[in-house]
Amino acid sequence: PAGAVPAPVLTGGRAATGACCAAAFAALAALVGTGWAPLARADERLRDALWAEPGGPADALAVAVSWAGVGPLAALAGAALALGLLGPRAGWRPALVWLLALTAGAAVELTMKALLPSERPEEGGLGSATLGLGGSFPSGHALYAALVAGLVWRLTAAPAARAAAVAWLLAVAWARVAVGVHWPSDAAGGALLGIALAAIVPLPGVVSPAGPRAPGPAPPGRRPRRRAAARPPR
Repeated sequence: PAGAVPAPVLTGGRAATGACCAAAFAALAALVGTGWAPLARADERLRDALWAEPGGPADALAVAVSWAGVGPLAALAGAALALGLLGPRAGWRPALVWLLALTAGAAVELTMKALLPSERPEEGGLGSATLGLGGSFPSGHALYAALVAGLVWRLTAAPAARAAAVAWLLAVAWARVAVGVHWPSDAAGGALLGIALAAIVPLPGVVSPAGPRAPGPAPPGRRPRRRAAARPPR
């Protein structure tokens, strides 16, 4: 029926996306944990390219984005999006499922930060509101931004909304590197973990307000197939 909320279904595509992102996250965590030299050198070069000079306009923008991407605000934004995009017919369960997924992601994040010997960059914004807590890998801000982006991608097919969600994820990942509290690999790890969780969390599919499409006309030059008439029993 029109306006109905599709039931949560784990499709093969989303299962593959979640598995690939989870595997990439695990591989990246192993490289960070072992201090793989090529990754460390790439992190330093990319950090230098993205780092924002303190007090400049880029730094002010990065600080503002970092503030907007903190966990509690991401939780509220995700719950509001779930309720707003799905409407009252979906009830409170999608918002609760979203909050549980965010809690699971935060648990993995804090566990990894406690286990991995990953240090933050020296330019870590000491004394500022953007200072991260604990270890460096993965970035919690990037994790939450990826979860929000994945939520939007799951619940709407609107190109503008999906583009804005991806832009927000990229902006948060850049901001955490620009203010000097994370390495690029930290931001990548947080994004991979968030995408993996967003892909497999049991949320309803894309909502179509117009309901299911009616079958369109047959292509030019083709005649629509007719069903064979049922033969009477002999």
